[in-house]
Amino acid sequence: MSASPKRIELPALFRSADRAEHGLSRYQLTHSRGASRIHRGVYEDAGRSSVVNAPRWAGPTWVEVRQRLAALQTVRPDAIGSHTTAALLLGLPTPYGSEALLHVTVPHGTRPLRRPGVVGHESRHLEPRGHCGVHINRGDLVVHELAGHLPAGDLVAVFDALLGTWQDTPDLTVDELRSLLTGRRRYRGRRTALDALARARAGVRSPGETRTRLAIVAAGLPEPEVAPAVRLPSLPAVIHPDMAYVGPRIAIEYEGPQHRLDESQWDRDIERYGALVRHGWIVIRITRRTSAARFCREVREALELRAVPV
Repeated sequence: MSASPKRIELPALFRSADRAEHGLSRYQLTHSRGASRIHRGVYEDAGRSSVVNAPRWAGPTWVEVRQRLAALQTVRPDAIGSHTTAALLLGLPTPYGSEALLHVTVPHGTRPLRRPGVVGHESRHLEPRGHCGVHINRGDLVVHELAGHLPAGDLVAVFDALLGTWQDTPDLTVDELRSLLTGRRRYRGRRTALDALARARAGVRSPGETRTRLAIVAAGLPEPEVAPAVRLPSLPAVIHPDMAYVGPRIAIEYEGPQHRLDESQWDRDIERYGALVRHGWIVIRITRRTSAARFCREVREALELRAVPV
């Protein structure tokens, strides 16, 4: 995912064989608070730092995974970040956090890496790309890897991200994503990927919106439209609810944590919700703590109130 960079400082990495350059004896390497082991044979030096250009949206999980991969590549530069590890570093949603196993791939014919905390793969489809100081597989090949690794629901979230505005601008159009998924005749998970493509939608702005939409459809309710254009007489510009049934005037808004942290965003949200209600809309607001059973019940009740068959 594209994003304007920010500079972050991370502890410098070094191999145990280079401990003398960091002023550490063999004993100090394992007993000093100034050094902490990341992988076998690789340590962080708390007294030294290196600067990395990271995506604007990079958070603690991104930093932790990037540092673990960089440490591994210090001793195994042929171990290329792949699968969900590469996806996370590219800003794509995965069901895993910083504590998850690292996925790395080596060229076909090379023995896959076997280390604690690491899942090794080997592949003919490996084209390393530099990314924020580490090497990961090429983005389109990562999408193919995920197809054979994630269930359909999680793939829908990945495709929504590629087609949506989760970080900045969409990476792909629907036609480009379809071409990517159909252009290669054989890969693991191809059928699952094509099923997920049929359920993916352009314009989605957060993982929570994807989960909400999929839950609504799974409950047997009509699928809401994603980010439709709505013009209200009391507002100067067209607005785009996260999801909506435009005809019966029902809006579904997913409130992510950024809404509460950004006062300007919060003010705009309040103004938009008030305008929708004044013009006869039902507004259903959801957070990540709202259970699927609850918001699906609210959606069903709103549709029944507006005499929409469900």
